[in-house]
Amino acid sequence: LPQSTFPVLSSSQSHRTSPLPALSAHGSALALAVGWRRRRGLMGLRNSKEAAVAPPKKVEGETLVELGQQTLEAISRFTKSIPEKGVWKDVEPGQLAAEFQKDPPEGPTDYGQILQKLEKNIFPGALSWQHPQFMAYYPSASSVPAILSETVIASIGSVGLQWKSNPIGTELEVVVMDWVAKFLGLGPAFHHTSGVGGGIIQNTAGEAMLNMMICARTRMHRRLQPDLSWEDAFHQ
Repeated sequence: LPQSTFPVLSSSQSHRTSPLPALSAHGSALALAVGWRRRRGLMGLRNSKEAAVAPPKKVEGETLVELGQQTLEAISRFTKSIPEKGVWKDVEPGQLAAEFQKDPPEGPTDYGQILQKLEKNIFPGALSWQHPQFMAYYPSASSVPAILSETVIASIGSVGLQWKSNPIGTELEVVVMDWVAKFLGLGPAFHHTSGVGGGIIQNTAGEAMLNMMICARTRMHRRLQPDLSWEDAFHQ
């Protein structure tokens, strides 16, 4: 989405205009909503003969610190309240969506209002995976290091399609996966440094299971047909 500006609520409750970065591919639904508000606001300016669109601006350090502080304070209030709240909010399907307007906003929204909606609608509507009594699915890994590391990743904003698109992301993954292999006591063949093996980070549990099934199928093809190369067995 194009970069633009929209008014934010500062810690002193005064209004001013602050630039925010374009929406990344990893933006959440909340970030998407913010981005759509900004886009509609910019479209409105373009359609107006009286308004002129300012060139995109980079995020200012002071703006990032100010908005980041407000956001972290909201997150802190939420995490502190988790033990006092129930695991599950008693709602029916569609009830939470009804709390939002049906049509996209016509213009920019004050950042303070967005934070208020975050605390009023988003946090309460989330299943509390961090609750001490949450026993479903599998353990969640959210923590202070996880929250801060996600912030660092968002600031880099790169995509690890291949080595050229994100050299440090690719090479750090290699290093860390070799660490994991050593933690698990796996042999050298499972290390990237061996030249024949090495692990990669999967995006989801489902993706990891799919890779496991493909590996098992390929291995079985090789067992039934020993003359097959690994590549041919993979494409069987």
